[in-house]
Amino acid sequence: PTRAADVRSALGKDEALLEYLVAPDGVVGFVVTRDRVTVFHSPVSAENLRSRVRLARELLSRSRPGDEPVLPSLHAALIARAGLPPTTRRLIVVPHDVLAYLPFAALRDERTGRYLVESYSVVHAPSAMALTELRARSAREADVRGAVVFAPFPEQFPATAVEADALRRTVGAEVRIGPSASEEQFRRALGRAAPVHAASHGVLNAHNPLFSRIEFASGARGGHTNDGRLEVHELLDLRIASPLVFLSGCETALGTVGSTDFARGEDFATLAQAFLVAGAQNVWRTLWRVEDAGAAAFAERFYTHLAGVSPAEALAAAQRDLLQDSTYGAPFYWAAYTVSGSGQRTAQEPADLSVRQ
Repeated sequence: PTRAADVRSALGKDEALLEYLVAPDGVVGFVVTRDRVTVFHSPVSAENLRSRVRLARELLSRSRPGDEPVLPSLHAALIARAGLPPTTRRLIVVPHDVLAYLPFAALRDERTGRYLVESYSVVHAPSAMALTELRARSAREADVRGAVVFAPFPEQFPATAVEADALRRTVGAEVRIGPSASEEQFRRALGRAAPVHAASHGVLNAHNPLFSRIEFASGARGGHTNDGRLEVHELLDLRIASPLVFLSGCETALGTVGSTDFARGEDFATLAQAFLVAGAQNVWRTLWRVEDAGAAAFAERFYTHLAGVSPAEALAAAQRDLLQDSTYGAPFYWAAYTVSGSGQRTAQEPADLSVRQ
């Protein structure tokens, strides 16, 4: 078990951790900063909250502009009531229940009209204890120039080849397309201290989440380690050295809600979670099916920013870039992406995030 003092000491001066507990009669929230822990209550019932989150996801995943009233109502219930310190620049969200599927970056402040990502960078953590563990891991700063990009199905998903080429031009990434983007090569890349990017198809197995998978090309040499189906149970047996794993596939943040004995929304066997358990420090994942061309545009902007700032700030900067884009400005294109992990570039990241603002 971890102590509140351990969590507070793991935070920077400009960070606040928001941990939620969804109860039948309302949501209890804990706000943790370096100085204190406070508690707030939002009187929205669990059933009402689930309805709102389902509606928000349904609207945002249809390329709508994002001005739906459900977004300000969720902001008021989950963010405004928290009373965040004015110095906060980064939010670390520990969700519970259906909140695991809410795109927090797209919540909108009714007073200012601003999306949450316009005011904060947002990181997700599996738990407060997990955050202390992730930040205690030895520092492994990833050189984006050593990134490896996998695009195994360019004919089925043409924009993945565009995405891979954009990363080759932007950060000099090594590109593996088609047959060369095999599961065996992906496993090898995970053993290096460099970013690994998978522009591929993610498959959720709702009946048995340990068999959810990312698909790659199957290699000439057979066997379960090269059959093109990297499954959650296989990931849990790996020892990953790559600190940054980008899963540019469909719904790689989702788990098997309601199909196990766990409470709804508490998914312990998602693809992203498995990468963190196996050693990655930060994992990018998606909350709904992303559009090919938009994914390529997002990835190019993200890696451009990552060359100079932390993963959390690179994600926020890429989302803000797309928000201003006439083609990809709707939250559908940028709000699906979330980062789970430490949010830091290294363990020695400056505590004061404002030095890079």
